[in-house]
Amino acid sequence: MKGKRFVAVVITCLLVLVSSVTALAASSDQRVRQVEITVTNDKGTVAFASHEPEKYDVLLVDSDDFDIGDEEIYFDVKAVAKNGYYFDDDHVSVKFYGDKSGVKRDEIDIENSGEVSISITIRAIAGDLEEPGNAWWSYDYFGLAEWDEVDGADKYIVRVNRDQELTVYDTSVDLRPYLRYGKNNYFEVRADSNVSVVDKSSWCRSDDLDLRGDDWEYQYYDYNWNWGNNYGPSHNNNANNHYRPGSDVVTSTYTNVGTWVKKYDGYWYFYDKYNNQKTGWQLINNCWYYLQPGTGRMLTGWQYINNHWYYMQASGEMLTGWQFINGYWYYMQSSGEMLTGLQYINGEYYYLAEYEAPVGHMVTGWYTVEGKRRFFSTVEAPVGHMYRGVAGVDNYGNYFEFRRDGTVR
Repeated sequence: MKGKRFVAVVITCLLVLVSSVTALAASSDQRVRQVEITVTNDKGTVAFASHEPEKYDVLLVDSDDFDIGDEEIYFDVKAVAKNGYYFDDDHVSVKFYGDKSGVKRDEIDIENSGEVSISITIRAIAGDLEEPGNAWWSYDYFGLAEWDEVDGADKYIVRVNRDQELTVYDTSVDLRPYLRYGKNNYFEVRADSNVSVVDKSSWCRSDDLDLRGDDWEYQYYDYNWNWGNNYGPSHNNNANNHYRPGSDVVTSTYTNVGTWVKKYDGYWYFYDKYNNQKTGWQLINNCWYYLQPGTGRMLTGWQYINNHWYYMQASGEMLTGWQFINGYWYYMQSSGEMLTGLQYINGEYYYLAEYEAPVGHMVTGWYTVEGKRRFFSTVEAPVGHMYRGVAGVDNYGNYFEFRRDGTVR
């Protein structure tokens, strides 16, 4: 009998032990040590969901306002345990699933065994940029392309007649150098971003700019340069005119080396003192002019000649040195050629855009040159000079020390 009672006690103890282990295992299974969150970040919509919805819910508590392309956006979410589950008071980690690119956890706060608060940062809001709503040719400046601004866009891609593609950091660009005269012209524009998770918009197409026939020539001078008898080559009039006006002549202007003649086509032409019409580059009264080969028309504005850009002002003279044109600074050598790239001018280094429209414009602020970040003055005179061998503050108020080559220490 004693033996039977002993066996019964042993069996009872084993049952209690198994029951305790089973209860402990069940308790352990209900403990949550890792909050797993599924993140959706697409097309400007960010959402958070529980990867284990049977154990806990993930709720959005608060977030900043944001748009596609915004960076460093903060969200506060809360994990709430479901009935029968609880969070480990000693340690809870967070794991992300789904679109987890650019996601980082800032802080975990264990409120109690049933609730965990988590601060999350999305490094950039993903999505497709909207298409510029409108694209048009300016009514005020011949050849100036304009379009609507797009939220989240850092730059725009402009395609001219499908022949030329430009990167533009504004909502307008002068396309005169790329126009096809004698034909219809159009441009297309799409928004783009420097943020890798943001996709370009679709293309927006402008109306046609019709440069066929002769009408466009008068339009060009009338509303772009205010061209008229009060403008044109700046020389003194003289009654002794070496050119015999014909029926195609509007007016003429005499110089000591020849005669300027304006015809009904709206262009000025030059004839030397022997009445020979001149073409190409001509030095007249110490100023350089460019007369279109073949026609002799005096050209103005930007001109691309022998693989170099030149700028001829409204009165035809070639410009040199620093010039402020259509809202940008450019530098022309004494020969008139526009400079590009990193240039040493009057004791300072400047960077004149090589690949971005408008080509040749003076860059300011932070810019990558030869693979290294450099800063070009935005306020301190002379504006545009590269900081080198000094300490300085950028336009965000950040302090930097610059080496002699302009790179940051």
